[in-house]
Amino acid sequence: MRGGWGVGVLVAILLPLALLFFSVLTLRFALFSIVLLVGVWTFVSAFAFAQERDRLYMVGWGVILALFSVVFVIRPQYAIALVLLGMVAMVVVYAAGKPKARSRATTPAQPATPSS
Repeated sequence: MRGGWGVGVLVAILLPLALLFFSVLTLRFALFSIVLLVGVWTFVSAFAFAQERDRLYMVGWGVILALFSVVFVIRPQYAIALVLLGMVAMVVVYAAGKPKARSRATTPAQPATPSS
């Protein structure tokens, strides 16, 4: 069986909606669950399905979505602060993990010759 990001997102949306219609969750916690599960799935699928060049991007959005889900649980200004901190952390991680460009000399350095 082959899965991907879209299949996981579909499950992350439909499962809380089903629990909402069975009156297990309230609307607020169903929305919280959807955003949290999509964020966690994005984070997990970055390591399972994404190409290496897209991995950091997907991890970053997974963390931001998971942090954004707390807007349904805590005060909005705290949730916004957490999302901004998550974005800053992802920028720092990206900058620290970015490979440095190597300096390539076109001609090798010649040793100094004594002048006579």
